[in-house]
Amino acid sequence: MALTKVSYSMITGAPVNVLDFGVDGTQTGDSAALKAAIAFAASTWRPVILPAGRFYWDGTVITQDKVRLWGSGMPAVNSSKTALEGGTIIQGALQFTGDYIDLRDFGVDIGSASGVATTDAIKCLAQPYNTGVTLNTQNLIGLCNSPSSAVHALLFEGYDQHTGGNLHGIYGYFGVVLKTRNVQLTSLKATDSSDTGVYFKSDSTYGQCSDVQVDAIEVVGSSAGAVDYAVRLQADSALMDNIQIGKIRAQGHGTSLLVQTLDFAGAAFGSAYIGSIISEGATTDDVFVYNLRPAGRLNRVEINSIISINPLAKTLNLLCESGAEIDDVRINSIYASYASGTSSTVLDGAGFIGSGVLRSQIASATLLVNYDTASLGALNYAAAGGAHLLGMRVARVTGPGYPTPGYSAQTLSGTTATVVIPNNDAGTRTSLVKLTHAAPITITTFSLTPSGNQSISPGHIFTLFNGTSNLVTVNNNATGKILNPGYANVTLGENEVRAWVCGDDFVWRGLP
Repeated sequence: MALTKVSYSMITGAPVNVLDFGVDGTQTGDSAALKAAIAFAASTWRPVILPAGRFYWDGTVITQDKVRLWGSGMPAVNSSKTALEGGTIIQGALQFTGDYIDLRDFGVDIGSASGVATTDAIKCLAQPYNTGVTLNTQNLIGLCNSPSSAVHALLFEGYDQHTGGNLHGIYGYFGVVLKTRNVQLTSLKATDSSDTGVYFKSDSTYGQCSDVQVDAIEVVGSSAGAVDYAVRLQADSALMDNIQIGKIRAQGHGTSLLVQTLDFAGAAFGSAYIGSIISEGATTDDVFVYNLRPAGRLNRVEINSIISINPLAKTLNLLCESGAEIDDVRINSIYASYASGTSSTVLDGAGFIGSGVLRSQIASATLLVNYDTASLGALNYAAAGGAHLLGMRVARVTGPGYPTPGYSAQTLSGTTATVVIPNNDAGTRTSLVKLTHAAPITITTFSLTPSGNQSISPGHIFTLFNGTSNLVTVNNNATGKILNPGYANVTLGENEVRAWVCGDDFVWRGLP
């Protein structure tokens, strides 16, 4: 076929239009035209332009070092997710190995309607390890045809700088996978992946993932638990460090965020900061931080807020294998609303801080059933020690360990007793006491330790938790520094809590 725009494409520095190289709507003709256009443009780092339409590709790996492939519009996926439509579409797996790659405004279709064998849709792999220089990926969509096969809708590995955004992976076992460094991306989306929606991974074979900034991630599964992990941060056999994600939204999934260090040589995790996580219907732990490697470190994870709607398991799980450690986990706020009828077993394990976690800090946690604040879940601490700070009120704290400071487990005896309000040198203006006792007991006095405790000031909240099946009665007793609502005695049954606020006269006034 005669070239239609040869004179324009030959202009030095001008974009190269693939139409000038003889596309004919067939796999043979389109592949030959695209190969020729890329080869012609690569030596001068000129962009190859693909107009709107469907182009057929034979799957040949593109090895040129300087490839700029620009479509004319990001396509959409049809309602049945079998094919892409609109915009610029390449039908056939697209793989690049060059050091400088720039991809924009197109989609790759290997959906079930395309007739293409099951494989990765878009793959950029620089080899040897970590030798890629720059990668720009902007307004791209990759459609696979089998979430049950270990393929990637979008896979980017081994580049030292990665920019762009608005990347969407559909129907792959993995949606969007990044093993790149110095990453600045706007938004990532994965639809109907089966294993992981958006996967950040550091390994010693294909690429390290560090110094990452992503504004927003959205992961959607076709049904409850359809995606095992919405977002996974994994130090496999290399260091992962400085990961920053503005917000994560997930539905139809198991775990919203998995942060883990595997038990392989070289695996280590530095730090991750997540702005907000909004999770709907997680079937396994919403946030799971897991260190499997005793010799490797998992330093710091910080999350500003977790909002979990109708989870079926833990909202937070921090776990280490024997001998491994997690240095520091900080969460500003947790809000979890469990579905009506959620079992007490789930609620009593809504949060778990395992042994090996050296420091954890949760500023505010609200764990409730069906928007009913009278039914709250629990944070369980597996072992005492370290520096575990619990801020605002949580109903039940169970297990052999405890969060400190501002918390104490007090075993009382006799028929009347005094409860000692513990010191809180963290300055969070809250204290919590869990009571155990062998028989019904009456509390007559609230006292401070040490005498004149400087961490207690007007406005301080004290929460009392009855940890046994025996009733606890708290007398209305001004002499004992207790004034209850209606000046009446208050009774707590098993697993019930009540709170009092410190007045300016240092008398504790019961909250409704």
